[in-house]
This record gives sequence, structure tokens and C-alpha cells, in this order.
Amino acid sequence: MHKTPLSLALVAAAVLAQAPAHAQSWRFMPAFTDSSFQLRPTLAFTTGYVNPDGAPSATFWGLEANFNSGVIQSPDNRVRTYLQVNFSDKSGVKATVFELSPRYMLPLDGSFSVGLGPSLTTATVKAGGASNSVWGLGVAGGLDWRLGSLYAGVDLRWHETARKNGVTYDNTALGFKVGLNF
Repeated sequence: MHKTPLSLALVAAAVLAQAPAHAQSWRFMPAFTDSSFQLRPTLAFTTGYVNPDGAPSATFWGLEANFNSGVIQSPDNRVRTYLQVNFSDKSGVKATVFELSPRYMLPLDGSFSVGLGPSLTTATVKAGGASNSVWGLGVAGGLDWRLGSLYAGVDLRWHETARKNGVTYDNTALGFKVGLNF
């Protein structure tokens, strides 16, 4: 029985001994700790289709900003944060959706990359004179194209939301975007 705490202590020591090596690769809070950190922001217009459970499918439009993550960053700067705000209005159901999605991006060639990551969302849904805001979690992925200052992409997102006053906004969305890199 006494071997278990000793084994755990040895494993913990081995992990802590590796901490300096990990600290030199993945960076936490690089926006504040790395003088060479660059945001490399992008701003884009978005449009697409959203298919909410229990409501009619709708066309959405909005804005997206994405940039290198200043919270956690890989050694090769592949983590980007995506912020979106989208609006839809179909058959008396209006939705305003805000999404935060950090994604790990893999380059496919010089101008294309593909990424996937978790997604946190809040949706304000108005229908029949009532308005409810619901929080949700999901997964977002996409294909980005960057060439100089030009940017375009395609996203696929799925969100499961909480229920509030009988309202949810579980949805799948396919979006298209075009914008500028700064």
C-alpha cells in the first residue's frame, strides 16, 4: 500500500522535471510575456445557413475577428482565437449569436489551413414577443485561405445550448467568410 504514494511522488517529480521543456514550447499568456508575440488580426464579413433544432433554418450574416491567441500559444503559433457575432431572422424567430472559438490550425500549403476547436456561445432568441438568452458549448472547424491581405474561409459549427424558459438554440451552422488580414 505504501508503494502507491511513492509511485505517485516519483511520477509527479518526473512531470515537474519536464516543466522547463514544456515551458519553452507551449506558452501561456504570450501577449503579456513574449515581446515577439504578434496578434496578426483578421476581420471578415460572414454569411451562411443555420439549422436550429425546433425552428426554421435561416440565413445568417455577421462579422468575425480572428487573431493569434494571446492566452495559450503553440511553439509554431498555430492557435487562433475566432470571435463571431451573427444575426438571423426567419418566420418570426430572431437570433443574435456570439461565439468564442479557439482553434488549433494546421497548414495545408502556403495559403490554406484547416482548424478545429471548442466553441462557447451565447444566443439571444426572440420569438412571439419573448426574448431569452441561452449559453452553449460546441465544436467549430474551418478551412481558411490567406494570401497577403486577402482572407476567405468556410466554417462548420455545432452548438448545444442550455434550456431557459422552454427555449434552446441547439444548432448546426455552415458559414462563409471574406475579409482582410492586418
